[in-house]
Amino acid sequence: MKIFVPSYSRWDCATTMDLIPSAKIVVPESQADKYKQTYGKRVIKIFDHQDGSPTKKKNAILEMMQEGELAWIMDDDLEEVRNIQKNKILEPEEIEEVLENHFCMMQDLGAGFGGFAITDDFVRYQEFKPFSFYKISYSAFCVRKTKVKHDERLSRVDDIDFFLQVVKNKNLPFRDNRYFFKFKWNDSKSIEDIKQKGGIIGGHEQHKDSTEIVLKKWGKLVRVKDGRITGVNLPIKSC
Repeated sequence: MKIFVPSYSRWDCATTMDLIPSAKIVVPESQADKYKQTYGKRVIKIFDHQDGSPTKKKNAILEMMQEGELAWIMDDDLEEVRNIQKNKILEPEEIEEVLENHFCMMQDLGAGFGGFAITDDFVRYQEFKPFSFYKISYSAFCVRKTKVKHDERLSRVDDIDFFLQVVKNKNLPFRDNRYFFKFKWNDSKSIEDIKQKGGIIGGHEQHKDSTEIVLKKWGKLVRVKDGRITGVNLPIKSC
């Protein structure tokens, strides 16, 4: 099982690497030496021209994979993983076990996209529905390499666009609702408001441009609130 962590300018604070010891961190060649000082042989470098945005970097990761291969891709700012059912924060070895089990279930199902709950709100957790099909996941997902690629025009909401492409191409999504992967997320709108080192600098205009592209591509399949894309409308017909 491979776990790829795309990263940029977080050579000493990519928290995902502390919580998932087997993960490899994928960085631009120009920053590789700095990352190696912290993460050593766990660093995978790509050419600088393959970087420049999350979508480009994720496509570079897909290029490393064999056709039909499954692998995890997750953000570099993981804070904790919670078992919602037991209200328990998992230790690193338990997180690895969760990822391994989900990976194996996806192999058995022939699924093409997998992930976890999008909230740790116990009130919304349904005890008798631990698993979901055709529901989106964010920031930590297992993907099967197919012809689907990330849209490199997008600097925001690319995870929603990628999920819809997966479903459109008849690749089964599979979600485990028992676990919530909590990421820090840099949601600032300006350079002055940056809340954490590295990653993507926020930008209202970039979000607006990406939103327009995704709405034009997917229309009513995308859920919008106050001008911002908030998710996917379900069920998705003819899938």
